[in-house]
Amino acid sequence: MSNYTIKDIARIAGVGVATVSRVINNCYGVSQETRTKVMEVIEKCNYVPNSNAKNLKQVTSQIICIIVKGTFNPFFHDMVIELQKCVEAKGYIPVVSYIDEEENEIRYASQLIKEKKAVGIIFLGGSAVDREEELHKLNSPCVYATSSASGCDVSGVSSVSIDDKLEAKSAVSYLLDLGHKDILIVGGAIYQKDLIYSRYKGVLEAFEERGMFFDKENMYLESKFSCASAYENMAKFLKRKKMITAVFAMSDVMAIGIAKCAIDNGFKVPEDISIIGFDGIEQAWFYNPTITTIKQPSMDIAKKSVDLLVKSIRNKKFSQHLIVPGKLLKGNSVRLICKKNLEGDF
Repeated sequence: MSNYTIKDIARIAGVGVATVSRVINNCYGVSQETRTKVMEVIEKCNYVPNSNAKNLKQVTSQIICIIVKGTFNPFFHDMVIELQKCVEAKGYIPVVSYIDEEENEIRYASQLIKEKKAVGIIFLGGSAVDREEELHKLNSPCVYATSSASGCDVSGVSSVSIDDKLEAKSAVSYLLDLGHKDILIVGGAIYQKDLIYSRYKGVLEAFEERGMFFDKENMYLESKFSCASAYENMAKFLKRKKMITAVFAMSDVMAIGIAKCAIDNGFKVPEDISIIGFDGIEQAWFYNPTITTIKQPSMDIAKKSVDLLVKSIRNKKFSQHLIVPGKLLKGNSVRLICKKNLEGDF
């Protein structure tokens, strides 16, 4: 019988223990080249994984599930890559699942915990607002990445996010300070206390601080967080011939869809309509014109989310809610109406 351990195999192959586990268990996420290299080391060392119940539990208990709510957000795609790297760096196995915006992420997590024997969950998208009872029943360490769960009093539930109200306020304040008054806001359905609601409150505060009124009935456009949905809803809005000089979209993918719709309908960006987005995805920089946006620090959010989850796995009573700063990145999609000297370029 071989005296080699899984750690020995990982060391000889020059990979992490989690990668060896994924090869042994035939999990996805390992390149064919790496898989072949690991298998060659296993054969050369005559390594046979111990299949008794204890070791099976050790293998399955290394899984961390990343549940991504919404399939059209490139910002989430970038975050998933960072999260996987951070999970593997901690010696765990990341398993990624995508669900629709309308699905219940906590119910889905419960299924994964049973099927995969996952030791923790990272929710990318979704909300912990008014979900205490469900999270109590889930009874698993979890972290909401990019969405604050600070109002959720459940042990083992943590979150890492920007201050959505503050950053949305910053975006709209930037437009107002440049002289824009007729500003269309494009976001999701507004429910009390969730992420979209927080951003909407930031919009209101930006107007209120300047003694201005925001006309929600006529100037708030509801849309899904996708280019296609934003394009379609913007096209309907333009047919109403409402006077606007600027748009604040609650995601960059929305902003890109809106920009294309405006151009397709004979408007120039930013000469006729200025547009500012939210997230700071790479596509916003490569779009023409480059999209002004509020950048979320994806790498920092990913690292901190995994750090908090590992702490919760080791101590199930641990909970912490972190706020990280966003940053205004100026592209070429916003026009100056009145003269101001504001900083924050790409």
